[in-house]
Amino acid sequence: MGKPVVEKGFYILLICLPKSTTIKVGKLGELALQKGHYAYVGSARHSLMGRVKRYFNPIVKTRWHIDYLLKEAKPWCFLALKCESPSRFMECEIAKRLRIYLHPIPSFGSSDCNCKSHLFFSQDPEALFQICFEVLSSFVLKQTKR
Repeated sequence: MGKPVVEKGFYILLICLPKSTTIKVGKLGELALQKGHYAYVGSARHSLMGRVKRYFNPIVKTRWHIDYLLKEAKPWCFLALKCESPSRFMECEIAKRLRIYLHPIPSFGSSDCNCKSHLFFSQDPEALFQICFEVLSSFVLKQTKR
């Protein structure tokens, strides 16, 4: 048996917040979030599967903004794009495109870049999935054209 393949890349985590709530998010402070569905954009510079395992299991240690939200919300889909060398630029481009279609949650997940946000809100889970799938797919097409 060989070593498992470690895939790097970008992802969009889709999350359901079952009720409106206020959460304390590290240095970002208190954040009032409404009941509904959220999309979180991130990158896995070491392992996409590691991110899946982290997000779909109970959060033990809060390290990133998303960890605070996942203590209250449930992830329901993980859309991923494999990339040999994930860059911050591409992660931010995905977030920038989502901002065209979805409501950004100011400063969430973007403390280490200049993006408005890496977390986006929608009341409609089907529309959220469709938008996220199409945005991520546009990057797949971009990579295959090179």
